Order: sequence, then structure tokens, then C-alpha cells
Amino acid sequence: MKKNIVIVSIMLLIALHLFVVYAQDIEKENDANVPPGMVMKRIKGRYMIIPKDSWVHKRGDLLVMEDINAYVARKIMEIEKRLEKIDADLEAIHKGLRESKNSV
Repeated sequence: MKKNIVIVSIMLLIALHLFVVYAQDIEKENDANVPPGMVMKRIKGRYMIIPKDSWVHKRGDLLVMEDINAYVARKIMEIEKRLEKIDADLEAIHKGLRESKNSV
């Protein structure tokens, strides 16, 4: 009796291991099919390919993705903020260079 339980337990562990390896292979295969600039997210038990950093929220029973105009406007605003920071950093570097040039 104990021998049968051990054999069944070993078979279940092997099956579980094979399932996990198979699931990982499927996930890697799905990742290979994702276009640049897109990501695969699991939303409510389903995998969806959506734009990177896009917002998805639930409204009632519907999954609502961020409107493309809102997405583009938000991304442009983020780019403008990054450019302002780069300009400020560049100005600080130029100021440091001018001060070091004047001191020499």
C-alpha cells in the first residue's frame, strides 16, 4: 500500500515538473512574438499584447484600454520633461566647464 502511494507521488511530481517546464516554454515562445514597443501583460487571466506603459483599467465588466490620443499626449509630456532635465544638466555641465576654463 505504501509502495503504491510512493509511486503515485513520484508520478505526480514528475507530471508537475513537466507542466512547469512546458508552461515556461510557452511563455518564452509568446515573448518572442511580441513586437517592439509592446508588452505582453496578464490581465484578468488573459494575456494581452498592449503598448508599453499603457494603462488598462476595469469599468464594470469591461477592460478599458487607455485612448490612443491620451497615451500619445502622456508620452509626449514625459519626453518633454526628460528633455527639460537634460537641458538643465547640460547647462550645469557647460557652467562647470566655463568655470574650470576661467580658473586655468
